[in-house]
Amino acid sequence: MSEPSIDPARCPLCSKPNGCGMAAGTPGCWCFSVTMDPTVLAKVPAEAKGACVCQACGVKRSAPQQKP
Repeated sequence: MSEPSIDPARCPLCSKPNGCGMAAGTPGCWCFSVTMDPTVLAKVPAEAKGACVCQACGVKRSAPQQKP
């Protein structure tokens, strides 16, 4: 039995469309212009490493913490 393949057009964290330009066949992606928090990337399952997270997950989870 083979494992299910990872859909490169879906976020590996929330399964919604990730808006990945590379998966759409363009030479770039929205994530090329942001610095992703390593803790966000650490949450990506091993079998999906290299898959683009969606902007909502990437921005929300990598947003800097506000000082009180």
